[in-house]
Amino acid sequence: MEGRPTPSSIEETLRAYWAEIARHPSLPPEDERDLLARARAGDASARRAVVRSLLGAVAEIALACPVPAWADPLVKMQEANLVLMRSASGHVEELRADLASAIPEALRGIARRFPDGPESGYQFPGESPLK
Repeated sequence: MEGRPTPSSIEETLRAYWAEIARHPSLPPEDERDLLARARAGDASARRAVVRSLLGAVAEIALACPVPAWADPLVKMQEANLVLMRSASGHVEELRADLASAIPEALRGIARRFPDGPESGYQFPGESPLK
């Protein structure tokens, strides 16, 4: 598909995405901290588990952010997932708290850099957090 997704394809993709997120429930805080420590030590399976367990929270944060105004939910969620993946590899002590501030800041940055969305050079990210 070239260009921006159509409204019907956005709805279909969102339904599929929420169904996938539902397969990966949030973890208790102590399990999340343990997996995060293992992920930062290089354990790829722990990193995937942390990322998957936080996808629902990340999507909610992204969808609550009012900027960029031109962005559809898929753009916001994909950009937020990129923040999650970078954060899960970093040295942030409280990942959820970091995401609550980092995601809106990333979306505000996109709004500043690309005020007109695709017309000003924005390209939809292609990396999937579920891989």
